[in-house]
Amino acid sequence: MATQTMASECIGKYFITAILLSSNVKRAEAAVLNGIQSMDLDQTATSACGEEGPDDNNYEFKAAAALLPAELQRVLQLTRDLRRCFVLRMLVGMSRERCAALLDIDVAQVDQGTYMAVTELARVADSKYGDSHLPLSSHFDLLPSCYL
Repeated sequence: MATQTMASECIGKYFITAILLSSNVKRAEAAVLNGIQSMDLDQTATSACGEEGPDDNNYEFKAAAALLPAELQRVLQLTRDLRRCFVLRMLVGMSRERCAALLDIDVAQVDQGTYMAVTELARVADSKYGDSHLPLSSHFDLLPSCYL
């Protein structure tokens, strides 16, 4: 039973990661299905990043955002490239090199994208909440332990 619970938690984390990478529920579901056989986050992330589609405020984007807690909804507001760098480096905990290979960019671009994403998220948090910190959700544990 504990193994089944752990598997369910990992699938949930993979789905959240895929939503953040693709900003689309249907593409996230497809990405998780692609990676589920091996429970491989790299496969899920590759699939989620490989699916290109509109990255605007359409129905699918809103549906994806509705599935996430407030602090992760802000991550969805980042541009696709910044969001992907941030999610893979900061939330998933991928190495700079692994992230660069997955996104087909160089390591310096990963560093710059991650830095810009963190800066933008901090700016949004400051403008929206003054001096307070981003609220943390008790619904999702996004520590990279399940991904390693």
